[in-house]
Amino acid sequence: MNDSELFNKKSLARICGLDTLRAMAILLVMIFHYKFFVSHENNFGLFSEIGWIGVDLFFVLSGYLISRQLFAEIKFDHFSFKIFYLKRALKILPCYYFVLFLYFLIPGFTESPIKVSFWKYALFIQNFDLPISGFSQSWSLCVEEHFYLIFPVIALLLRNNIRKLLIIMVAIVVSGLIIRGLVWQDLATSERLDLYTKVIYYPSYFRLDGIICGIAIAVIECFYGSFYLRILRYANILLVFGFCSLLLLCIIVRDRTSFLTATIGYPLISVAFAIVLISSLSSNSVLNKYALPIMPQIAKWSFGVYLVQKPISVLLAKYFVQLGYDNNSYLIISLNLLTQLFAGAMLYYTVEYYGLYLREIILAKWRGERNGVVLLSSKK
Repeated sequence: MNDSELFNKKSLARICGLDTLRAMAILLVMIFHYKFFVSHENNFGLFSEIGWIGVDLFFVLSGYLISRQLFAEIKFDHFSFKIFYLKRALKILPCYYFVLFLYFLIPGFTESPIKVSFWKYALFIQNFDLPISGFSQSWSLCVEEHFYLIFPVIALLLRNNIRKLLIIMVAIVVSGLIIRGLVWQDLATSERLDLYTKVIYYPSYFRLDGIICGIAIAVIECFYGSFYLRILRYANILLVFGFCSLLLLCIIVRDRTSFLTATIGYPLISVAFAIVLISSLSSNSVLNKYALPIMPQIAKWSFGVYLVQKPISVLLAKYFVQLGYDNNSYLIISLNLLTQLFAGAMLYYTVEYYGLYLREIILAKWRGERNGVVLLSSKK
């Protein structure tokens, strides 16, 4: 099987393992934010402390899915900037701007005061100077948007020199590790580690590890096909190794603002997630054979859930307090989390779905098709 046939076989078919990982990512984020903004207790034990790594899993997934698509199209001379940016825009922007307007037009919607101007949010540059505040969860979307903006150009320029691309990727990871360490030491020396999130955790130039690990998987699949197929034979061994590595790493870097987390934590967690992701690409993986039926649905709603889970959780918590209920009760926690999922699902069906539908209409028109549109929902 040559590389072209390999891509045609897998094309855009949904992979249950990837859906499971995407669902796991959003559930981790929800658990972490519930502790951070509502209960201030480790209601889910270690998961409440390390749930922030769900964002790193999202980065690995995006790095893989987007770069795989790019490499395939570039390799077979099918790439179009116009089509690429249309797909990204109609996937991200409708929901993002809908929620952004809710934050700025409905004062009671925000979970905490907004401390950054509207135009920074509108241009996806808020994460370069963003304190923990209303809609601060949008920082990760900035990282992804910057990736979408820049990486296609880099991939085109280096399409005939993949080794140079790999060297650049390694250099970015290593230099990021070193610079984060130096910045952390400066913050610690000046007793300003309270600025850690704003200065180290949010900015795009410090959070590229996960995306780069995802790109690395796509490079292996697209340009080293025989090696990639050999790796897939050991899918379940990789899965066990990846999750065991994650468990060990989470114990080591459970303090989100520690020196270890700021330096080796981000790249090592990203590598561990990348190993798990590779496992999920095999049809023999446990993640594909025994996937829970609800996981693909949660994966489909995950973008909408990510956008609204913070304000929904805080608003509900305030309401339950007024009714005299304890937000640390597992019944109340369950109701809160389920409501967050429901809100994300509603955002998908009322906004995101129609953005995807419009995308398919425009793409069909550009391809000269006249026989209707088949909507492939929640594709990257």
